[in-house]
Amino acid sequence: MSQTPRDPESDQQAWEEIVHRLQEPEPEDPSESEPEPEVYQVPWRSALPAAGAVPRELADESEEDWQPHDPGHVTAGLSTGTLTAWLLLIVVPVVLVILGAMMDGLPWWLWMPGLATVISSIITLLGGLPEQRDSGDDGARV
Repeated sequence: MSQTPRDPESDQQAWEEIVHRLQEPEPEDPSESEPEPEVYQVPWRSALPAAGAVPRELADESEEDWQPHDPGHVTAGLSTGTLTAWLLLIVVPVVLVILGAMMDGLPWWLWMPGLATVISSIITLLGGLPEQRDSGDDGARV
């Protein structure tokens, strides 16, 4: 099979035409626009809104006016015991690692209380978990 040589001038003209079409979009003529395709609605799901759909009563409001609610402090709703357990669970291992690096190993009298503190913090946090699951809870809520 032999290939015919390509003409560089025709390639250049084709390239310039493509660039020109991309830089200056043609104005849309409303009479030539295609109608939107109909979306098939499954009968048992027709009551549910489409993903990303805005309810009609909210459609008039501009999205620029919407402000998210203030979530509050990170520690809001935590008891003092839970907050202390989280703090000890994070701080004590860091302190033990830093002291161990500075002191060429930790003596037993420093290592054991640190380990006991971490274990008691874990037990406290696990003990605070709910034992019963709400019947209406599907696990999707944060």
